[in-house]
Amino acid sequence: MTVTLADVAARAQVSPATVSRVLNGNYPVAASTRERVLKAVDELDYVLNGPASALAAATSDLVGILVNDIADPFFGIMASAIQAEIGGPGGRAGGERLAVVCNTGGSPSASSPTSPCCSGSGRRPWC
Repeated sequence: MTVTLADVAARAQVSPATVSRVLNGNYPVAASTRERVLKAVDELDYVLNGPASALAAATSDLVGILVNDIADPFFGIMASAIQAEIGGPGGRAGGERLAVVCNTGGSPSASSPTSPCCSGSGRRPWC
């Protein structure tokens, strides 16, 4: 069973908002409360749900790359160069983002930001 933020809050006898504040470190919380929350996190082996956090923050670490023909070597080279720029420690962007390549086959509707490539995962990448 997956442990939720609400489970941690119940164990620590605080609100979910307080748990979020402790974990994000973006709001002052009393030391005793912080200790209770961190103890509950350890006891329950709570792990942050990345997709849920991205959805709540309306951000994503995905970058959609829509290409006309994925079989064309040009697009593979471009996708590789884009991933090198946006991903990992060596990228100039400094982030750890992931490129998702979608083949449009030249279809205008598949090239739309509302296409399944851009919105079907529940985590809206930049397209």
